Amino acid sequence: MKNFILILALLVIENTSAQTITDLYLGDILTSNTYFKDTQNVLNPFVGTWVYQDGNASLTLKIEKAVMQQVGTNYYDLIYGEYRYVENGVEKINTLNQMANLLQPRYLHNISGDKILQYHDKPSYNKGVPGDKRVLFYMNDAITESVYCVYARISNAISQNGNELMTIQLVNDGYTAGPSNPDPILDALGMPQVYVGQTIPNGTYIMEKQP
Repeated sequence: MKNFILILALLVIENTSAQTITDLYLGDILTSNTYFKDTQNVLNPFVGTWVYQDGNASLTLKIEKAVMQQVGTNYYDLIYGEYRYVENGVEKINTLNQMANLLQPRYLHNISGDKILQYHDKPSYNKGVPGDKRVLFYMNDAITESVYCVYARISNAISQNGNELMTIQLVNDGYTAGPSNPDPILDALGMPQVYVGQTIPNGTYIMEKQP
C-alpha cells in the first residue's frame, strides 16, 4: 500500500512538472497540457456582488473566481456566477440560488469566462481608457437559452457611496448558440440556430459593488 501511494505521488509530481504555465491573456493559443493562469490577478477585482439600479429595472451579478479548471486537455483560471433581473417590479429571471450548488466544473454556471482584454484588443465594446481592467465573459439566458457576451470593465471610478464601479455591455443577438447559417446536416440533427429572444435588454449597465 505504501509503495502504491509513493508511485501515485511520483506520477502527480511528474505530471505537474511537465505542465506548462502560461498567462491567462494568451488563453486562445492552441496547445495541450497547459495551465492558463491569471498571473496578474486581473480577474480578482471582478469578484463580488454587483448591482445596477435605474428606475424600475435592476440587475444583480454575483461573481466568484475559480482556479485551474480543466477544459479539454488544458486548465484555466476563470470567473463564474449567477444573476437576477427585475423590471417594473417583476422578477424576470433569478439564478442566484444556483451559486450554492457550486457546479463542477465551474464554467457550467450561468455566468462564466476567462478572456482578458487589453485596451487595443478587438472587439472594442466598452473599451474605456488604457489601464482599465477588461474581461469578456458569457451569461446564459436561463429562460430563452440565448447567450450574452458580457464586456466588463473596471476603472478607478467610484460611486457616491465610495464603492467600486463596473461597467458592462451586454450583447445578445437573441439566437441559441449554434452556426450562423445552419446547414442541412445540423438541421437534421436538430441543431439549427433558432431565434428565441432574450430576457435582459442589450445595452450598457453601470454596476456598483456591494460592501
